[in-house]
Amino acid sequence: LRRALEQLFDAYQEEIYGYCASLVGPSAALRVYERVLMAAVDGLQGLTPGRALRPWLFRLARHAVVHEHQRQRREGAMSDDYRPVDGPDSVLGLGPGTDDELQLGSLSPQVREILQLSLWNGLTLAEVAAVLECPLAEIRRLASQGLGRLAAGRHVAATDGGLPS
Repeated sequence: LRRALEQLFDAYQEEIYGYCASLVGPSAALRVYERVLMAAVDGLQGLTPGRALRPWLFRLARHAVVHEHQRQRREGAMSDDYRPVDGPDSVLGLGPGTDDELQLGSLSPQVREILQLSLWNGLTLAEVAAVLECPLAEIRRLASQGLGRLAAGRHVAATDGGLPS
């Protein structure tokens, strides 16, 4: 079991830590990641055989992030370095200095998280639905809405001399 845990954490450490850091900021990421590791150790023996580990770990991470946000709100200590979903811009072909409408920051936190999980972390929309505990149809609708808004922003910027369409 110990060897299996080591392999599991080695395989997904960077992804899960990066996901946590993008949602709580670098200063709280280690604390949240440690919570994920503890939850994984506790839950691994009860895990249904054949269940996909990666979405399960992201779901544990999301629960740890929610817990951290609740703790920070109670203590009045939301992190100054919190930047939701810092990363998938490069997957979408967006970079620093592009029009604000093109940035993921113009989308709702829920839509940014869906796009992060699907585009940056490579989860299927069904896996994203499991992680976020949301119906698949709703995840599809929100992902489509977010991508549509980004595409519309890209078209507007292109007509104003910004990015090519």
